[in-house]
Amino acid sequence: MAFITQDELKDILTSRIVKQIVFTFLGLVGFLILFDKVLMPMYVRPSRIVTVPDVTKKSFAEAKQTLIAAGLDAKEGFTRFDSKSTKGTVLSQNPPPDQKVKSGRTVYLTINSGERPPATVPDLKGRTLQDAKFALERIGLQIGDVHYTYSRNAVENQVTAQEIPKGASVKAGTPVGLTVVKATDESSIRTLSVPDVTGRTLAEASRMLTDAGFAVGGILPKYSASLVPNTVLDQSPSAGDMAPQGKPVNLIVASSNKFDDRRNKSPAEKKGED
Repeated sequence: MAFITQDELKDILTSRIVKQIVFTFLGLVGFLILFDKVLMPMYVRPSRIVTVPDVTKKSFAEAKQTLIAAGLDAKEGFTRFDSKSTKGTVLSQNPPPDQKVKSGRTVYLTINSGERPPATVPDLKGRTLQDAKFALERIGLQIGDVHYTYSRNAVENQVTAQEIPKGASVKAGTPVGLTVVKATDESSIRTLSVPDVTGRTLAEASRMLTDAGFAVGGILPKYSASLVPNTVLDQSPSAGDMAPQGKPVNLIVASSNKFDDRRNKSPAEKKGED
């Protein structure tokens, strides 16, 4: 049996390969200790729990500073209009105030846009003047000029026409002119000559008709490539016709929308084109 001498053992232990093995082993042991004592605790350590502060009614910049100071982040979420708050202020937040969350959590803020969104004009025909006023105010619009027409056997203060057609999208605060009926007996109704409003703008035509004692009736858009939109193309009753005071005058007005012609045709006419 061969034995390793003391000198041979010394040569083996001091060889380069053995030194590399030893250093690699010690390095691995050191990494495991570092991972176990330092890195793992940092990874699994539970996040700090913080209370979400109330940042509503603050500006976005102020709210963000407050949240960062509390260990949270802030981002702008939705915008909406609120007439009771200043433009740019925080209306609501998610998570809400006083909720317990982990530090670093993002709080989404809803900001006041400061501007009312466009409103869609409702159908006001057939409503009372008071009801029409409430309907407009609820969506941020208002009543414009009110013209009165007279009719026998009519409902007092009932809206018979509106200057801006239903379904139109208009800026908040836009006034909507109305024609309102006044009940009267037959003997007091006069017969008047219908004015010529062709070639006029819709606004001018409305004023001319109401000043002459008539009402604005239905408004039918018709596509025209050459005329300014809302120019009156035709009217019924025609200019010069004698009609009872307060009678609605229907108007055809120019439109820049090519689809208006097709939309206003009957189903039979549309089918014939297809």
